[in-house]
Amino acid sequence: MKLKKAAVVTALAGSALSIGAFATPAHAASWHNTGQTFYWHSSCDAAGKAGMRSGWLAYDCKGSSAPWASYELWGLY
Repeated sequence: MKLKKAAVVTALAGSALSIGAFATPAHAASWHNTGQTFYWHSSCDAAGKAGMRSGWLAYDCKGSSAPWASYELWGLY
């Protein structure tokens, strides 16, 4: 009797788990402008690496090396 009860509980727990897994939509990572700008690419790169240590999937320093330009830090999270 105990074995049958354990099997029913396990089956119910498994079905509840699988239903919950399909009912919740997956969170897809997307690119975000962090709002941070940097004059030096190396500074942007360092901030991007810090973001990756905190959980980002990737980063990109968008901009150019022209004297009037700056780099924007974008993060994938």
